Formats: sequence, structure tokens, C-alpha cells
Amino acid sequence: MRRVSVLASVVALLALLHPSLVVAQAVPPGFSLEGRVLDSTHAPIAGARVTATPDGHATGSSTVTDQYGAFNLKLAPGRYRVSVVADGFIEESLRVSALQTGSTSREMVLNVAGVREAITVSAPTPGYQVRRHAGVDQGPADDEHR
Repeated sequence: MRRVSVLASVVALLALLHPSLVVAQAVPPGFSLEGRVLDSTHAPIAGARVTATPDGHATGSSTVTDQYGAFNLKLAPGRYRVSVVADGFIEESLRVSALQTGSTSREMVLNVAGVREAITVSAPTPGYQVRRHAGVDQGPADDEHR
């Protein structure tokens, strides 16, 4: 118990002497995009990739949803295309304008992708062959013509 008190006293003393140390631990200023990714039954989709791409750029920052389908991205001010992809679902996207500070919350619902199947048939070459024999009459067998 005494150890906890000493540790708390040291932290408080450091905060008084060097407030910059405490400020460095605070959440950085900026805009926060948070939300959840759900399926059509409103069940969370864990492991979905959420990407915010600034206008005029080919790539952006991304994160992966947690077990509750939740995500959080810190964004610089500007306009973004936010896209969400997950295995077995159709990709969704929306537009977001990030301000200098603040946050917005979005709930994105992904629809299940259609089932696609492919069947590949292969056979060893050369495949089937038909044999022909020379001199064999393949006409009808008729006793009168023999």
C-alpha cells in the first residue's frame, strides 16, 4: 500500500514540476472518425478494414474493426472517401469532411456478397481416341449379300 502512495506522490510531483509531461499523454488534437461496421442483421463485423483516403490521394490511413465492429481513425482536416471491406461482404463507401477538431460517428452496414462457384474440369491429354480398322464392312449384316 505504501508503494502505491509513493508512486502516486511521484506522479503528482512530476505533474506539478513539468506539466508538459502530463500534456504529452493527452489525446492529440485533430478530428476523430469513429463508428461501427455491421452486417444486415446488425451483428458486428470483426476484422473489417476501414480506410479513409483523402481527396486527390491514392492511399490513406486505415484500421481494422474490433470484436464489436468498432473502429476509430484520426484524420487531418479535409474531405475523405471512407471505404469498408470484409471477406464475404460487398464493399461500402461514404464521404466524410474532417474538421480541424471534433469527431463524427458513422454506422456502416455491409451486405453479404452473392455466392460464386467455379468448377474446373480437366482431363489428361490426348483425350479419347476412336480406332478405325481398314477393310471392315460397317454396313448391316445381311445373309443375302454374303
